[in-house]
Amino acid sequence: DTVTIDPALFGVRSARKDHFWFLRVTGDSMTGAHILDGDLIALVRREPKPGDIIAALVDETSTTLKIFLREKGRVLLRAANPRYADIIPQQLESQGVVVGVLRRRLA
Repeated sequence: DTVTIDPALFGVRSARKDHFWFLRVTGDSMTGAHILDGDLIALVRREPKPGDIIAALVDETSTTLKIFLREKGRVLLRAANPRYADIIPQQLESQGVVVGVLRRRLA
């Protein structure tokens, strides 16, 4: 899919082309943050802060959408659905911080 939207709509000023993008969500791990299966999330490339929702490459194997946290000196990723356990990655690459959500239909 191709989506053309002004990044300013999401409060992002002067984003370079490769620093603002969208990702389609699959799964239900972020329903508590009102992010649903099939939504498009707007991401910006920047260093995440605790509490940010990020798209993360975990241990160089899979990409997941979770809340970025630091607890007891370690990084962890937490779902916004209590059915999912925290992820404590050995390696983590933040691919982007969520700045907005687009939904085709009302939930």
